[in-house]
Amino acid sequence: VIYLDQNKYDLAEQSFKRTIEIDPEFKTGYMNLGVVYDRKNDLNKALEMYKTVLGKYPDYPLGLLNLGIGYRRLNMLDQALDQFQKAVKVKADYANAWSEIGYIYLLKKQYPLAIQNYHVSLKHDPRFRYSLANLGFCYTQIGQYDNAIKYLKQANDFHPDYAWPAGYLGWLYRDKKNDPVSAKFWYTEAVKREPSNKDYQKSLSELQ
Repeated sequence: VIYLDQNKYDLAEQSFKRTIEIDPEFKTGYMNLGVVYDRKNDLNKALEMYKTVLGKYPDYPLGLLNLGIGYRRLNMLDQALDQFQKAVKVKADYANAWSEIGYIYLLKKQYPLAIQNYHVSLKHDPRFRYSLANLGFCYTQIGQYDNAIKYLKQANDFHPDYAWPAGYLGWLYRDKKNDPVSAKFWYTEAVKREPSNKDYQKSLSELQ
């Protein structure tokens, strides 16, 4: 895990392989080996590890979640959704899995279903950043701008290291609410959080 945190993926891979040689039933070893392959952009090997875990522990929520995320990243949305739905059957309060279900529906542009699942996610974790931010996005897509602003502001306030909600609020106020003063405020906040983002810088300069 230390090697993984240090981005020393080859050394991490060697160590995790050794753990499962010592204990072939050690599910965390397989899971972390999958994470190593994911970080090395070898999704097929990562999925192989997650499937190995689930072959041994079919009701392991994190295994189901990670396998679903792998499928999502390969744009295999129906397969991903199946894994996330299995995860919440096993662990009904799994906010991350509910959020992933919402994200699949977002990607399918089925925004009411996405909204429904994001609210379930927030019921179990009211500060989950991606549920808050993506809920704001989904409400924007169906023209409910006040609801969008509510959740985007929560994402912004709860997660001061996260620039996207502020940047999206800047866009929403400028392009949908016709409020350049508020737009300028939010683009300024986004630039503070992510100074290297040229899109935020450009949008802010246009409002000066």
